[in-house]
Amino acid sequence: MSDVINKNELNKILKNLKQLTPKMQKGILNLAVKAGAKDVQEAAKSYVPVRSGRLRDSIKIKKKSIREKKKDGDHSASTVYKVAIQNWSKSGGVWYASLVEFGAKHFAPVPFMTPAFELNGNGALNAMKAYIKRRFDNAVKKGLIR
Repeated sequence: MSDVINKNELNKILKNLKQLTPKMQKGILNLAVKAGAKDVQEAAKSYVPVRSGRLRDSIKIKKKSIREKKKDGDHSASTVYKVAIQNWSKSGGVWYASLVEFGAKHFAPVPFMTPAFELNGNGALNAMKAYIKRRFDNAVKKGLIR
């Protein structure tokens, strides 16, 4: 697999997706983004310094739905996935994640989230591409598209 998606690959993916129903398109794209986020999450977990493991275990993929009102009055919904530290007030979360990432007066920074995003962007794209291809191939096998 190549490291980046070129314009021809993107056009092919979009052409294939357009053969599916809008609901299937949205589902596949949402889960493809989640697959890319999973790649970044795993990278962040591998970069984080580990003492007790609580900080590593608090790196989660969070899903958020956003409803937008269009100019014509219609509403649309989007789903956003983000890799983030679980809120410290919830069980399993930690309060010191930003101190580790950015440092403090007496602590040198040990970045783990920043390199996960910067160094694994292509991996996330490849994970998304592989997920879309797998789902499209399954749709072809089931006869949903030709």
